[in-house]
Amino acid sequence: MVTSTYGANRLLRPFAWLRPKLANRWNDAIDKRCVQDSVIPDVFGVLDRVLACQGKFAYLGERHLAAIARECANSADVVVCYNYLAHLVLPGLLAKKVLFQCHPNPAGLRADRFSGCDLSAEGFAVEREFAWGARYRELLENEFSSADLCIAPSSFVADTLLAAGAPPEGIRVVPYGSPSPKPRLGKPGKTKRLIFVGQLTWRKGADLLAPIMRELGSGYHLTVVTRGLCDKAILKSLASQERVSLFRDIPSRTLESMYAGSDALLFPSRYEGYGLVINEALSYGLPVISTRYTALVDVAKQAAVGHVVDSQSPRAYADSIRAVFGISWKALSDAALDWSRQNTWEQFRQDVRKVALEG
Repeated sequence: MVTSTYGANRLLRPFAWLRPKLANRWNDAIDKRCVQDSVIPDVFGVLDRVLACQGKFAYLGERHLAAIARECANSADVVVCYNYLAHLVLPGLLAKKVLFQCHPNPAGLRADRFSGCDLSAEGFAVEREFAWGARYRELLENEFSSADLCIAPSSFVADTLLAAGAPPEGIRVVPYGSPSPKPRLGKPGKTKRLIFVGQLTWRKGADLLAPIMRELGSGYHLTVVTRGLCDKAILKSLASQERVSLFRDIPSRTLESMYAGSDALLFPSRYEGYGLVINEALSYGLPVISTRYTALVDVAKQAAVGHVVDSQSPRAYADSIRAVFGISWKALSDAALDWSRQNTWEQFRQDVRKVALEG
């Protein structure tokens, strides 16, 4: 496995409050001898943020990591590569080439639901598909052409690959796994507690949070947990809301306690590769209110764990939230815990291995 900073992350755990994402990447189940890592991509990423270089250093870091991956791939029979790096790693390899499309293909941004949107506004411009230029976006759109097979974590991502021109017979959907379930100790109180976890960007639907809370009125409270990209206008709109609590760059243990203290996940993302926060929330027995542009559609095919909202209207979200806290909350919560028990990370790993090896 080739990745950015990994081995040092075990030592960084006591300092997780400084860099939550890096410090929590270590996985005891993975033999470090199987991992080839480099600190350079993360160092370049920090330089990007400090110097506001809009990805120039970060892309150099990715090219460095891709060079390591290509060297390792020369002796492999099967190479599985995430998108964003695939256009640098897969072309010309003799091994079987598998693209894991973890984020939607940018071709999906041409869909009707984005018509009339200002794609140069900050809510879009902070995303790498726009910030890194048209040539880079074209490379991402065509990454599938260098692969023998594509794996998508959700049906929505598979749809974006189809929109880009990928052959349907070369796409497999393998959903992510869920953390172990944590049974709830109580039911919602008088004030219903919602939680949103994600970057404050237009893609995540964060601009809808404040309007949704205004539509809901009293009796509801929203906890917003965020890190990474942040649209200043969205941040300002949330800061002005009385029934919204905002937290940035918190340790994983604090996030776990916030999940445990919430009653439902509100996740109005417009363009999601999967939405791992959905699985995290389900493992705490939280019903989920999200969109058909996330993996909730795939989850809902197995179990009734929440509401899929087709409209971008704050009123439609408010109606779904009220419905969740009606007579269905207990049934949705129980279904969420059951789904988490049945859809494990080990199952995900087995499915990826099977698909990558057998196609």
